[in-house]
Amino acid sequence: MTEVEISREGEIAIVRTMQRVDTSNADLLEAELIKLLGTGARLLVFDLSGTKYIASSGLRILLSTAKKLANSGGKMALSGLNPQVREVFTIAGFDRIFKIYPSLEEAVKGVSPK
Repeated sequence: MTEVEISREGEIAIVRTMQRVDTSNADLLEAELIKLLGTGARLLVFDLSGTKYIASSGLRILLSTAKKLANSGGKMALSGLNPQVREVFTIAGFDRIFKIYPSLEEAVKGVSPK
């Protein structure tokens, strides 16, 4: 996948990122997220099952998005991290910052309004 795919499941926006999130395409991801938040989306799930590599630029965008959501009462979760991407999150300490679920379904439940 070379583009960002966004779909909806009720109030929840599901964001599927590209195979590699790095400096060559991080601005595309950031622009899509700014547009999405501009539409009023406050519940986001990132499906990273198709992402094989994420650089610090991608981590920065996820952190920035999480902060924006927290400031507006929103919620965010991540799902489908492969072992290599999971290791990057662990090394960076992001596994303690983000809610990470093994499956998309669990992540959707995790951010669903109660």
